[in-house]
Amino acid sequence: MDERIRRILALTLVLILGGTAMFGFFGCKKKGGEDPPKGKKYKIIYENDCKSSFDGAKDEYRAGERVELAFGMIATDTDYSFYVDGAEHTVDYDDRGYVIKFTMPENDVTVGWSSRNSMVYVPDPEPGDVLVDYYTATVGTDGWDSSRELVLYYLNDDEAKLTVFVKPSPGAETEETSYVVPYSAASRCDKQIERERLDRWDYIEDKTAIDGAVSTLRFRYMGQYYRVSTDDMPEGGEKSISSVGAILEEYVKDEYLAD
Repeated sequence: MDERIRRILALTLVLILGGTAMFGFFGCKKKGGEDPPKGKKYKIIYENDCKSSFDGAKDEYRAGERVELAFGMIATDTDYSFYVDGAEHTVDYDDRGYVIKFTMPENDVTVGWSSRNSMVYVPDPEPGDVLVDYYTATVGTDGWDSSRELVLYYLNDDEAKLTVFVKPSPGAETEETSYVVPYSAASRCDKQIERERLDRWDYIEDKTAIDGAVSTLRFRYMGQYYRVSTDDMPEGGEKSISSVGAILEEYVKDEYLAD
């Protein structure tokens, strides 16, 4: 066999062996070594159409994917808060600005932000000023109704006055009981109001109401007064209002009864 034929046979053998190896490699991957399937895509819901506030934000991410939303519209003398599914979210800061980071869960996620001017003067409350006023009433099918109202007043930096007004029926006299409670009651209400973003309900377009009952909340927040009601609320708003009332109810105890 001459040299030329031997070279041709050797090259053919190499090609055959190489092709077999490549087939085996891909064959193994197909049987058990393939990449894991990518997660299902879920939506990011941007509150108040704030998607444009985040550089490169997308409408959908796959479950398990790392989400990074960079917020670069930073103004001086301004404090920012960022929220993921209604809860305040800790953010990082780099050359892109504030960055919200989280792993996409297997459900849609709501993202939002708020700001306030840190240089705006916020006057201190005066003794007797209302801090929180929670009112709830029910109406029966025969027209009978009852109401309960809890009003928290400022006394000083250490104490607040909580007065409970109860009207068991339309013709009955209103029962009134007062308590002197720690000022931490007001601080806890403020944190819950901020967590539920009750001061921003005026910016929400899609609202609803409940029948057969009503709950209202009037509160002092950042030196201003706000009022929200279950007659004009976003979805789930009743729970948000009652969560503040539940904090006040914790202080309706004999140990705090006013003299």
